[in-house]
Amino acid sequence: MSKIRIVSPDSLNMANATHADIYLSGGTVEYRGSIPANAGRNVIEIAGLSVTDPSRIQMRFSGGVSSCHVLGFETVKLETTPARKELEKKIRDTREAIDILSLQYEAWKKSADAAEPGAYAEQMEKAIESLPSRLRQNRSEAHKKEEVLEDLLAELEKATEGEIKALPLLRAEIFAESEGICHYSILADDDVRWEPFYEINVESIEKPLTARLRATICRNGGKDWDGISLKLIYGNKNREGTRPTLRPWTLSTQPAQRPLMRMAVAKSAVCEDMAMPMMGAGAAMSFAAPPAPQTEVNTDMLSQYILPGTYHVEEGANTVLDVLETAIPATYLYSAVPKLDADVFLTATVEKPETYNLLPCEAFVTYDHLSVGTVQIPKETSGEPFVLSLGRDQGVLVKRERTANDHSEAALTGRQTKKMSYTIRVTNHKDIDIPLEIKDQLPISEDDKIRVTAQDISGAALKEETGELTWKFTPLKAGATATRTLAFTITYPKNVRI
Repeated sequence: MSKIRIVSPDSLNMANATHADIYLSGGTVEYRGSIPANAGRNVIEIAGLSVTDPSRIQMRFSGGVSSCHVLGFETVKLETTPARKELEKKIRDTREAIDILSLQYEAWKKSADAAEPGAYAEQMEKAIESLPSRLRQNRSEAHKKEEVLEDLLAELEKATEGEIKALPLLRAEIFAESEGICHYSILADDDVRWEPFYEINVESIEKPLTARLRATICRNGGKDWDGISLKLIYGNKNREGTRPTLRPWTLSTQPAQRPLMRMAVAKSAVCEDMAMPMMGAGAAMSFAAPPAPQTEVNTDMLSQYILPGTYHVEEGANTVLDVLETAIPATYLYSAVPKLDADVFLTATVEKPETYNLLPCEAFVTYDHLSVGTVQIPKETSGEPFVLSLGRDQGVLVKRERTANDHSEAALTGRQTKKMSYTIRVTNHKDIDIPLEIKDQLPISEDDKIRVTAQDISGAALKEETGELTWKFTPLKAGATATRTLAFTITYPKNVRI
């Protein structure tokens, strides 16, 4: 890098960023522009690129240019414009005027305090008599000057926005066959990345869930991109310019692991900020969300999203934009385990999730306009469905009450019997029919001397090996109440305790 030199903004040839391919880490930006050239050898300068490494630059010229190559980069600083100089002078003059008024105000007050009787009596009397009005006038003028200064500072701040203090300047050599305008295209690696996240919304159990893929674009360096088209690629960029080399492919054995088949349940009952993915402290945010349904998706090798329209992407900020919205059919089910929790939970099961090319990332979930938490979409589903927890639903109430707990002994057999029964009552206060299942259990004996006998399970499906009971309501009508009974006996020797 050479010594920094000061240049006029009007003398710079600024490259315009027109398209960016953004990977999870790194990206390639295409810049376009035109520049006048003389016949023969020309050394040109192009500003506006965000990189300073010649090995990460590719150039292409048209318009009679037979050769071109990068000479290197240098840093330049933009000189202050005449308008900026005039504005800064007004600020200095206004501050000086305020200082003079303040000094005058303090001097007048001090003179009044130091006045002695009999000394220039007539003059002092007149001066003191006019002092209050002069002080008021002084403060009024000072206040007006402060308002002017505030407006000038605001104007200066606005003029400073987007100002480039120092920027890299690409120097290149081209050979033009004739004098004229040469058009160029530059491909440059950029310090940019994107992070995907989903907003999953369930409006009603009568509709598919919607998964909106959104992207947080983070970039540092260069100037803002304005009017740029974007392609987001779910993968990492290979920055090397040489062909990759195959290495030996070795196999080894290791213990089999069960693949991840289900989504994690919601982390919290309330997610404070649905639309904000987690980011570093103090990160600025900007939002750009043109219509997403027209996004072109290419999944032949890597998931690639060609976004419609053009965007404004700020440097040094996190820009959040919509990528794609997908309607996904789901099977909804209300379920409850009243023995352990008095609430009813809603879940959505997505069959064959690989069909929808969901990316493995964090998802913010809402049900009926209420945030219910976050989930992590799994990396691999192996063709298995995943279950999405939609939290508790207070519109369905379930209650489990013990109705009997009797104990008796038989003298002849030397055995004792414990009789237990429960009533489970569920009410659907919603205005739609719902699919519902309730689970409970029978105790399981691990001793041949202890026998458990089901007396009444109201038609529940029973898993003998675990004792799990399942009642299904398909559906439970709107406003309806249903009751189920669980009754069983435990018989065991009278000389033991259970």
